[in-house]
Amino acid sequence: MKEATFEDTYQINLVASFLLDHPEIFTINYDLDTLSYCFSFMIKDKITVDRYRQFCKRMVEIWNSYCHFLKTEASGIKFCKDYYQGLTRLDLYFAKDPLTREEVNLVSSVITDNFGADLVDDYRKEPLDFLVDSRPEDDYLEYLLIQGEKKVKTLFAFREEGKVYVLNK
Repeated sequence: MKEATFEDTYQINLVASFLLDHPEIFTINYDLDTLSYCFSFMIKDKITVDRYRQFCKRMVEIWNSYCHFLKTEASGIKFCKDYYQGLTRLDLYFAKDPLTREEVNLVSSVITDNFGADLVDDYRKEPLDFLVDSRPEDDYLEYLLIQGEKKVKTLFAFREEGKVYVLNK
């Protein structure tokens, strides 16, 4: 079995780090063919149409302003919401690769500002010190880091009981 290189594991480590750093992100779906991301958030109760439209408008305005100040082309954002017995799943699609940590922080802060206490998150009180001195290939998800000759087309990352999982579909 060949040893994984940085290029082989970059996307896996990236989506896992986004989930570890942002407990409000419910899932991340990264498509390697289209180089696009889908961030899912869970919100308590049903989001009204007006609240959803206001959020979408505000998110686009903030995203475009951020890109304008960085003098980069603003990639489009697509929005989707689904209601499930007491919860709303809100999906944000970005056709931009790679997303930077600052961009994910921006998205996360806009979500938190808009939905606050209604946002379902995996809040942890203690810092994740074990990640500071560790090497990604020695840590979490090692079984995914060495894929042999397989080519991963889509990565799906989620959190369960404080652990982050990244699956290739």
